[in-house]
Amino acid sequence: MKIFVFSDGVRHGCYVYREEIPLEALERRGHVITGGLQTTPIDGGLLADVDLFVFPRLAAGDYPLVIDEIKRHDRPLVYEMDDAADLFERHHTSYFQVQNLLPSYYFLLKHADLVTTTTPHLAEHLRSLGAKRVEVLPNCPPPHITWADPPQNAKVRIGYTGWTAHVLDAAFWFEVMAALWQERQDFTPVLFGISNTSDATGEDWMERCRQAVNQNPLPNAEFGASLKRFRKAWEPLRDVLEWHPMVPVDDYWAKLAALKLDIGCAPLLDTPFNRCKSAVKFYDYAVSGAVTVASAVLPYSQEPTVSVSNRVDAWVDMLVTFLDDAERRRRVLAEQRRWIRANRDADQWAVTRGRLYESVLKGVPA
Repeated sequence: MKIFVFSDGVRHGCYVYREEIPLEALERRGHVITGGLQTTPIDGGLLADVDLFVFPRLAAGDYPLVIDEIKRHDRPLVYEMDDAADLFERHHTSYFQVQNLLPSYYFLLKHADLVTTTTPHLAEHLRSLGAKRVEVLPNCPPPHITWADPPQNAKVRIGYTGWTAHVLDAAFWFEVMAALWQERQDFTPVLFGISNTSDATGEDWMERCRQAVNQNPLPNAEFGASLKRFRKAWEPLRDVLEWHPMVPVDDYWAKLAALKLDIGCAPLLDTPFNRCKSAVKFYDYAVSGAVTVASAVLPYSQEPTVSVSNRVDAWVDMLVTFLDDAERRRRVLAEQRRWIRANRDADQWAVTRGRLYESVLKGVPA
């Protein structure tokens, strides 16, 4: 097949997981992948040379004209969506940007011949919004990344990784770390991210955020409130927390492995938006050599993480069992890695993706 993939021109984690990894796997199977920006003119030459078009995530500009031209020439359209954009929470740093782009989300769900997404729960949600056909193609870890050996730290390192949009989940993790620190101090809490790719962490980063909120208070009010909770939870740990700013996506997996985490935490508040996420932190931690402990909510409750309810005391009790048992950490990590290798292999899922695309070309169910 000859497949054309539109892009918003930004290379981020979602792009790598939902476009780069699966499309490179398709190329390894002999398919021809080309692409361009969402503003790419759809002319006769392109239409004649492409079998199928893929439109990812949210769109801006004259996308209805582009899609109309594709449909007018009987070319299939696949819409790739990995978030419930209509459920974005107001504290999310991209909330107002997403609100402006929601018309493209509904338009593409309605007009796509096939919608591909990350989890069964998100698939059901997208069907409820009118998508004609939705299929699940889960995220897979990057095939080119070397899986790190489990660390052999003298002092256990417990980490969390996330972006600025995850301040509430990080605040809960801080509360867990502070409660655990009250019981014992034989571990190092490690935060990777939240501050995105700036060099600022801690007080410096929070002051920058506070100034940004004050300069534009109306749209940032909810983020400002979330930041206050984040700061309050951070205060008890400020002198013991090891905080690393986020790095560009190409350096992300190497940096995560270099942190040598023994335990990777994936706390997630139980909200409609969060239930539609995928378990990429689980895959990232496993590749880096860390065993994953996660909230017992979707999506993590559907994958073999160590699940724990969203109570600080429950998290503390669970983490203590791993702190005290290095053999258990190694054994559970090995089990988690076996499951990911068996069920989240990009080349295996490329077979399913190719079959789905072929079925769209033929106009029949896969």
